[in-house]
Amino acid sequence: MPTPTGVTGLLGANGIGKSTALRLVAGRDVPNLGHYDRAASWDAVLERYRGTAFHAHFEQIARGTLRTA
Repeated sequence: MPTPTGVTGLLGANGIGKSTALRLVAGRDVPNLGHYDRAASWDAVLERYRGTAFHAHFEQIARGTLRTA
């Protein structure tokens, strides 16, 4: 899980989704959570991750109070 003052690296083989994972964690893409029949929404993401470390992170991204570089 990225931290506000930390640096996070991601290593792995080509084509396994590193860039996609980083775009999701950075809030550049909204995950559809496997629901291809409807548009992805931050509300659905926040409901799915309620009670996890990702909830606070995604909530800050969705509200615009956390930015990533």
